[in-house]
Amino acid sequence: MMLIIDTIISTITYLIVVAIVAILVYSYYSYDSLTDSELDDFNDIMMEFHTDPDYDDFRTIWNNRRRLIANKGRPIKFWIWGVYQSQPQFFNESSIQELDSWIREIERGIRRVANNATGELLDCIWMLYFATGNPEYPEIVRRVAVDCPKFDVRESARYTYRQIMGVEWNSTEIIVAPTPAPALAPTPPPAQPPAPAPTPAPAQPTAENVT
Repeated sequence: MMLIIDTIISTITYLIVVAIVAILVYSYYSYDSLTDSELDDFNDIMMEFHTDPDYDDFRTIWNNRRRLIANKGRPIKFWIWGVYQSQPQFFNESSIQELDSWIREIERGIRRVANNATGELLDCIWMLYFATGNPEYPEIVRRVAVDCPKFDVRESARYTYRQIMGVEWNSTEIIVAPTPAPALAPTPPPAQPPAPAPTPAPAQPTAENVT
């Protein structure tokens, strides 16, 4: 009888522990999850940041960085690092220490994109551009769009470059800007009047007409 009671107690204890663990796991992932509306708002902040850097916008992203990284991966780290490059006054000592732990990963990703680009690395480079507005980062994507041997990555680079930078492709796979309006022809200078003919010199006397 005691054996049966011990077995029941052990089973109940086990079920309680499993239930507690399940609740904790659910709570953890529920906290990290983001709604579609939240993701849209965060994306808008990050994509427009370089046009009007705002400290409150940065703090919104920073305060939600763990949830964003859990949902969107390392491109978020690249965006935050980009903000540090362009707006270092937004960071305090604590945030800089956390940022320092990402530096190797970020620098390695920037080096890799030139020779071994992936879709995720393209997202990381665009995040740097959104954070800084530095034209060097779209140029990295442009080179991937022209030279990358991976078809899917090359097409992704072309598509995102076209959408973000507003350019088109020609048949030789060179990125060209939209054709500008032709320049107006310069106004020709007013015609100058012809120079007057020189006055002929008087005839010199000859031996025949000398008396």
